[in-house]
Amino acid sequence: MDYKLIREDISEKGRSFTDWYFNYDTNGLYCPNLETKRYDFDYYEHFCTPGHYYCVDFTWEKFHRLESEIERIYRQFSQRENGFAEKKKIYSELFDSNITVCAAEGVSEEYINKCIEHFTNPCDELIQSLYKSLKKFAEIDNLAEEGCSEDYEIHDFLRLFSPDNMEIYLPESDEPAYVIRGAAEKIEPEHGFGLAVRSNIALETTYLLDAENPWEESNNAEYLFRTYPKEDLREICIIPECFGGKAEANNTVTVPAVIAEMKARCDRRIEAIAVQCTGVSYSCKVQYTDSSELKGISIQAASGNRRIFAEYISNRYE
Repeated sequence: MDYKLIREDISEKGRSFTDWYFNYDTNGLYCPNLETKRYDFDYYEHFCTPGHYYCVDFTWEKFHRLESEIERIYRQFSQRENGFAEKKKIYSELFDSNITVCAAEGVSEEYINKCIEHFTNPCDELIQSLYKSLKKFAEIDNLAEEGCSEDYEIHDFLRLFSPDNMEIYLPESDEPAYVIRGAAEKIEPEHGFGLAVRSNIALETTYLLDAENPWEESNNAEYLFRTYPKEDLREICIIPECFGGKAEANNTVTVPAVIAEMKARCDRRIEAIAVQCTGVSYSCKVQYTDSSELKGISIQAASGNRRIFAEYISNRYE
């Protein structure tokens, strides 16, 4: 007996998750936001010691860290698979819209009501954040071509959008978080709009079907940019030590803390790949604007001529 847990040992419902989470068909490209081979990254992050993937000491502390992460990922996956159940109908005076509230299985009535109260009685901070996100999406200067004035008051502008659906996901903290979706006939009549809200921050507005779970990695990254102070700076190695870099002047750069954390996460994921195969090369380029402001960091890794990781960390501070 080789003590393996194989696909055939798992229920059909369980296989839909493991086929996604343990998926190795990535066409040779690994990205932090790419929904493939997530387990490798999570296992290395929560269970392994740097540079070691297969031969690591077992502790219950490591086990429970990894267990908690797998359960969190499974909850996110289940919400996608199982969808949302209609809970209530509400009215938003801010948008002058009737909205259907839907929630994922397991979301408490208390949390649903908290999110409803947060959206239907928004504070000034949230109103300003919604306006800013929706205005950016609308590219307001183009509205004049369609017979609309550029000089909207905030409340009049917001009523160009007609949200008709609120989706509430299983929370990962006690702060309110949800997605709103709807029509925007004068702005985007074909695709509509959608955006995630977390606390008093309206994240980037996208097309209706593209708005994602507020707790997803891409939304969490934007949330960190909106909550970490720009002035919190850290010095980091451009090429990390595990790939031959040294903490010398020509290999260090000072960046906002949130960018430093995102780069460190990318570096660990490339390291997780590198300890499983040979010949992995690492490259990192720091890009600046014409005015010498940090524009972003491009990180890539290759195995021979095959690219196996690529991510661009944009400086989203304004």
